[in-house]
Amino acid sequence: MKNNYPVTFFAMLYRMKYIERWGLMRNTEKENLKEHTFDVALLAHALCEIRQAYFPEEQPQPDPGKVVLYAIYHDASEIITGDMPTPVKYFNSQMRTQYSKVENYAIVHLLNMLPEKLQQRYAEYFPCDLNNLSNNSNLKQNEIFSTNSVSSADNSNSVDAEVDVEITEFSEDSLIFEENYLQKMVKEADRLAAYIKCIIEIKQGNTEFVDAAEATKAKLINDSSPELQWFLENILPAYQLNLDQLQVSQTEESI
Repeated sequence: MKNNYPVTFFAMLYRMKYIERWGLMRNTEKENLKEHTFDVALLAHALCEIRQAYFPEEQPQPDPGKVVLYAIYHDASEIITGDMPTPVKYFNSQMRTQYSKVENYAIVHLLNMLPEKLQQRYAEYFPCDLNNLSNNSNLKQNEIFSTNSVSSADNSNSVDAEVDVEITEFSEDSLIFEENYLQKMVKEADRLAAYIKCIIEIKQGNTEFVDAAEATKAKLINDSSPELQWFLENILPAYQLNLDQLQVSQTEESI
């Protein structure tokens, strides 16, 4: 590194735990960005495994390990920007466009904390609009993002549980098709994590999350993903159970 200065990228990611989410809501349990990121990674991996195990005929079939990596970095820019409340972020299209530029600047800033030899390896996993990259970046679009085949049109928004924009159009190219579906899978996991947060808050008597739960549930139900629908039917009800109920062994009848 320049002047023997240490690599700061990983120390910055460690600070995820200082970024609190749901800033405009009264929370019974606080949730920070690091906790949320783990939940999304766990859920995204589950969705990928469910797709491969129960729906092997569906295409594409993203790699489970790659899905986890995308999930780990999907909100990393918030270490710099903080968690912008949804009503502010999506107040209008102009606000969303401007905030997208801020997010992309934050991503490039984070990647520039890595040595050049590592930047290319990590850049693929970050949701970044290539049209909004900082002119002062050390990153070269045609080199660093050559493996990131998600188009800027599909990826102009961060993968956030509260994002309303859906990834619905996929390229006929198989690689781009898989990359776009991978992003969609992370978004589904992100939304699931938000809904589970709502469930837990409501279980504890916090009616602040009732409207958010209803709106998020409707979006989940309307999603056509077979693995997501399988999760909603077979796994999601368990989040309503108490500890004793959770520890009951799986019945002999296989799911």
